[in-house]
Amino acid sequence: MGTPGWVQVWDMPPDVFKKPLAFFHKKCGGATAEHAPVKCDTLSTDRREVLMETKSTATATALVAAVNKWKVGIPKMKAKVIGAEEVDQLLGASAASATASTFVLVKNLPEDIEDVNDMKLMSDNIKAAEIGEHMTFGRIAIAETLDVDAAKACVQTFNIPHAGGVMTAELITSAKKAAVLQECISMEKAPPPRQRSRSPMRMPNLTQAQIDEQMREQRRAAAEQ
Repeated sequence: MGTPGWVQVWDMPPDVFKKPLAFFHKKCGGATAEHAPVKCDTLSTDRREVLMETKSTATATALVAAVNKWKVGIPKMKAKVIGAEEVDQLLGASAASATASTFVLVKNLPEDIEDVNDMKLMSDNIKAAEIGEHMTFGRIAIAETLDVDAAKACVQTFNIPHAGGVMTAELITSAKKAAVLQECISMEKAPPPRQRSRSPMRMPNLTQAQIDEQMREQRRAAAEQ
C-alpha cells in the first residue's frame, strides 16, 4: 500500500455524524471500494467534523469529488484533501480541546445514583448535570463542572469500580456533548431541589393572663400528687 491520503469532512448531518465510516462505506459502494475511506477520526470541534484516511492521495481526491456530488445535508456537507502536516495539527488541536474541557461523560451510571442531587453529593465540583439513556453507553450522565481542574477531579470521582466496575468517566468537549445527547433514547427529568428542613413551629405568644392560668394549673396538679 502506498502513501495514504486524508480528507477533512465537516458540516455533517447529525445522523451521519453518529456513524460516519458506515455512512461513507455505504455511499461509496462498500468498504472495499477504491475511494472508500479506511479509517475515520472524530474531531472535537463544534461543526461535526471528521478526518478520513484513504488508500492514497488520488483516492482522497476522488472521495472529495464524491462528497460534493452527494450534496448531503443543509448546509451541505463539505470536504477537502489535506496533507500529513495538517492532519497532525487537527488531531493535536482536537486532543487539546478535549483536555481543556469542563464537561464529563459518565457511562453506565448505576441506578443507585438516582439523580443529579446524588451526583452532587458525590462531587461538589458539579455545577449542573443531565441524565439519560444512551443507545450504546446505557444510562449516562453529562456533568458540567466549575472549571478544568474540577472536571479532571470529577472524572477521578466517577471512574471508580462502582456497580461491578462498569461505570466509567471521561472528559468530553461541548461538540461531543451535543453529539451524545442527540444519540440518547430518553432523558430523565431533573429532580426538584431538595427542600431544606423546616424550622420548628413557633408557639403563639401567650398573654399574661394565660401564663398565670398555666401556673395555677401546674400548682393544682402538684398539690394533688
